[in-house]
Amino acid sequence: MALQYVPASRQVYLYGGSSGALHGDVWRFDLRSRKWQVLSEDGTPGGPQPSQHGAVLISPSDGAINVLPGSTDDGSVQPAWQLRAGVWKSYEQLLDPEP
Repeated sequence: MALQYVPASRQVYLYGGSSGALHGDVWRFDLRSRKWQVLSEDGTPGGPQPSQHGAVLISPSDGAINVLPGSTDDGSVQPAWQLRAGVWKSYEQLLDPEP
């Protein structure tokens, strides 16, 4: 599980976690309204596999959610991912976009 607090918006972002199985979902908690909102559900097509020991970073310029997923159940390490407007892209895709 990974968390990041964004003071300017008073929101907390959560990626992944475990409840007997690994998760790869993204949630946002608004401290003002005290409500959770799911931004990406577990198993969203095109996104990272559920993983352990990740990190989440929110871009201050555009609010994109950057995830460093960590390792999967089989121990493989995943690339970094970005979630923007509900669409996942790996950093490999962002750095080498198709023409």
